[in-house]
Amino acid sequence: MKRLKVTISLILKYSSLQTAADLEQKYQSIYRYIATFFYQHPYNRLNIFFPGPLLLWLDENHPEFTKLLTKMVARKQIEILGGSFYDALLPTIFPIDRSGQLELLTSEIRRIFGKRPRGAVFESSVWDNSLVPTLQNGGMEYVFLDSSLAKGRNEFVPYILNEKGKSIKVLLHNENLTFRSDYEVSPYIEKLLSESFSDELNGDLFENVEPYFSDSDEAAHVVSLKIEENQFMELVNSLWLEKFYLACREEFQDRIEICFPLEYLGSCDEFVQVFIPSGIAEKYKASSVFDYLFTHRRSKSLYNRMLYISMLLSQCKGDKSRRNAAREYLWKAQSGESYIYDSSDDEAAFLNAKIRQYAYRNLSESEKMVREADEFKESVFSFDYNGDGHEEYVCSMSHFNAVISQKAAQIFEFNVMKNSGNYADNENGRGFFLSCLFNDRQFADYESGRAVESTVNSAVFSKKFFVESAFNPSRNEVKLLGMENFALLKDDGSVEKVPVSMIKKYVATSNGLMVQFILKNESHLPIKGKLVVESNFAQMDFSLPECNSYSLEVIHGDEKSAVLSGTEIGIGEILKNCGSLSDVSFMQITDKFNDVSFLYEPNENCDVVFMPVSSKRGTTFVASLCWNVDLIGGLEMEKTINFAVITPKKRKK
Repeated sequence: MKRLKVTISLILKYSSLQTAADLEQKYQSIYRYIATFFYQHPYNRLNIFFPGPLLLWLDENHPEFTKLLTKMVARKQIEILGGSFYDALLPTIFPIDRSGQLELLTSEIRRIFGKRPRGAVFESSVWDNSLVPTLQNGGMEYVFLDSSLAKGRNEFVPYILNEKGKSIKVLLHNENLTFRSDYEVSPYIEKLLSESFSDELNGDLFENVEPYFSDSDEAAHVVSLKIEENQFMELVNSLWLEKFYLACREEFQDRIEICFPLEYLGSCDEFVQVFIPSGIAEKYKASSVFDYLFTHRRSKSLYNRMLYISMLLSQCKGDKSRRNAAREYLWKAQSGESYIYDSSDDEAAFLNAKIRQYAYRNLSESEKMVREADEFKESVFSFDYNGDGHEEYVCSMSHFNAVISQKAAQIFEFNVMKNSGNYADNENGRGFFLSCLFNDRQFADYESGRAVESTVNSAVFSKKFFVESAFNPSRNEVKLLGMENFALLKDDGSVEKVPVSMIKKYVATSNGLMVQFILKNESHLPIKGKLVVESNFAQMDFSLPECNSYSLEVIHGDEKSAVLSGTEIGIGEILKNCGSLSDVSFMQITDKFNDVSFLYEPNENCDVVFMPVSSKRGTTFVASLCWNVDLIGGLEMEKTINFAVITPKKRKK
């Protein structure tokens, strides 16, 4: 009789959003029951994966837990799985970080449990065949992958992958046969047996699969089952898990054996050689993690920043202790939860924004350590920062790091080097110093707050690709030129397209920027409208999606006044918080959550339009400086904004 081998893996999770109190609550409600259940049932076998930060917290705060697991590891009841310490998406990071994250978790497992792991699991089953040498060099013999990565292949046989002379064995976690407490145990086990030994599987791959389906080869058939952390207590409280183990040991003892992966793989004489292409868990609806990043702009922006810091660190030759500290911060920022999430869910998107800002802060801390390790010099340089085929301009200054794009000539990333993350990480995709030329009808829609997105998207220069007019790294100066047609409203109500141009110049200083706008009417017809320079501030206070932590102070006329002090905005109440002011000579926007201020001083008084734009996915604070445009044919106007960042002297705890 054929005997099915079964491996069971419990995958625990950790989030950077969890506090010590959160972890303690989970320990009392989940983790301690894991140890209790299996210690009281010594014949029940399990593979278990701990993310690195969770493992360290458990070892420090509940050594009784890890000591109990150590006993079960010693009696070969529990096997600890390895992987990335911070649950990084390994295909997306540099080889030195791949091996470093794997070895860090391996070292901690060996220190705590006295035995190093031989198998690995990955966040969201993110896979690329280039990981094979890293895994083998790190002492791994096998890896678990979701069966969705190998569609059309047999899920019940052992595979072996090869890459550059290295190999790793693969077991597929069966997604269709997962545990459920509402199943009857015996029929469920019968289903495991019938599907794993189905005649339909014979010959569905290659000729070398056939030996695995001979009557004499019991080792060939395996089903790998996975229990998610949030399932465990339901399975225990309903007694389902206990009944399952008992049925396998008694009723089905001649047909099923629960084993460890190494036991099963050690009994196999042959493995199926295959190539599993790059992939990610099926729920993300992408062919690979890179495909996911390319279709999720904000995740891709964080990825660009992470690669930039990785590059800086790889070039750093200074103080070793600071380099090690920088790499630790980098690894924290590589956590997979920062990059992939259920983008269709508003709550998940909001929480991911908070996690992403945490990653940005870690990247800034890493950059600070790199700067301290080497002799830092302020600079502005250009390279293809985001891999779009065009040069971007990176302003690496004492108090901030900004990236200027030729697309709309705006700053699409702005990292303050103290306290906070990327202030341009917005849902709307717009950053700092986005320039728009509106006609009167468009500006009325914009100022009212009723059609901001569509109005900005249709405005002149808001989507325009600017070309480099001049670049002087020695003076930290970037000059970009854009040409487009302006929709001129005629007296009869018709619209005529007339050419206009804009030169946009950035000059970076230690604590800010000088931004100059030169708008020229390239036609022979007079034009009238409004020049709007918009800055979009990302959410930094995540206590509620609709929370606005930004305050606004201005000097208009001869008076200084606080216009907005930071509020919680009810969804649908956006218009109540929109406002406009005239004759403004100075504007200060303060992120009260991080105590960081942004100062705007135009060379000529202007109007100010401000609006906290709220949704279930978070709030963006929009503030714009606006000037009237009245140019006859061939004339130009020039406006300049002096922008400064004021950070607190001491970092907030």
